[in-house]
Amino acid sequence: MAALGAWLVFEDEAGVSMTPARARTWGRRGRTPVVRVRGRSRRRVSIAALTCYKAGARSRLIYRPRLDDGQGRSILLTTAIRATATGQQRLAVIDAATAAEIALATGLAARLSAQYPPHEAQARVEATRMLGPRLNLAERLGMTLPPRTRDDLLAPRNAVVHRGTPITDAAARAAVAVAQALVEDYEPLPAHCLEPDGWGDIEDGDE
Repeated sequence: MAALGAWLVFEDEAGVSMTPARARTWGRRGRTPVVRVRGRSRRRVSIAALTCYKAGARSRLIYRPRLDDGQGRSILLTTAIRATATGQQRLAVIDAATAAEIALATGLAARLSAQYPPHEAQARVEATRMLGPRLNLAERLGMTLPPRTRDDLLAPRNAVVHRGTPITDAAARAAVAVAQALVEDYEPLPAHCLEPDGWGDIEDGDE
């Protein structure tokens, strides 16, 4: 590495929930109590960081914290968009499909809540854990979907994940466009996620 004058980079990421699942209750002797806790939270902080080393140079810490929107779709959609710009078509399709799947879950829960109690509505959504089944349920409920959702998003996603099929740049961009439309329709990104902040860059001794 030193002979090449190259940087050695280590990367990691982590997420922290600001509302941990914690609760307590009383229980009758001999009977195990059932305690309900929050399983979902919209108060989550995610951070990704790089540590960079090069012979003869000061080490660097490059980091990026983000207040997540609760389901991770902001990060997924952002990485999908960036992946199309850097030639990572496979990553673009996978992250776009996952962001769309999450947004559909929110839209389905809202639609089903008008017909069923909240816990039953959520159970019906959780029973459809993949993009295909969620699209099927959305169609049965009469929800509006972008044109060519199956052709431009579901089919490429399945081809990449299950068969390792190469994806063209045009196909990746079409998949991202469909995912963006689904997110905007059923789970719009909050303002802080629309324009990603720049990466922090701190050299040793500057903290």
